[in-house]
Amino acid sequence: MTEFVLPEPELRLRPIAARLSSTYNEHCGAANCVDGDHIGSKNCQEAGSSLCHTLEEESPWLAIDLGAPRAIDSVAIFNRLNCCQERLAAFEVWVGASLDNRSLEALRERGSPGWRRCASERAPARAHQVVVPCAETARVVTVLLPGAGRQLNLQEVSVYRAAASPGAAQPAPLGGGQFFLAVR
Repeated sequence: MTEFVLPEPELRLRPIAARLSSTYNEHCGAANCVDGDHIGSKNCQEAGSSLCHTLEEESPWLAIDLGAPRAIDSVAIFNRLNCCQERLAAFEVWVGASLDNRSLEALRERGSPGWRRCASERAPARAHQVVVPCAETARVVTVLLPGAGRQLNLQEVSVYRAAASPGAAQPAPLGGGQFFLAVR
């Protein structure tokens, strides 16, 4: 079930890279997806855009590389604020071990060895943020919009680790700060 409660900021994991299935233009590339900005308002026609955006295509995706296998608890998807929120609609969250192009492209067919689907949801038309549980261990988290004629057009995606149980040793956050996986 889709949740709408955002986990604590200190539970965010830091990505090392992001990749889109295609790129709308130079202002809306995958690098925007990992910059931490989940409320920016510039669109893809302006330098400094805070969105990531694919071309219209069959089952576009955004893959986020965490650098090493990490225990994941949930994934938050931040929809853009200034228009087009309905484009998110049906989405899937997949986890895997590699940014290999062949395996990412195989996700479009819903069958790539080494990938597991941890969510298949439909976002409300006007939702700004959607949080889905994803209790998996993976290096790569991929948001995929299944179907023909789709455009991935998001503000940010954040991947979260689970909170430590009371009394358990608290792991230090990577790099010692708050981390965002931004999809813009």
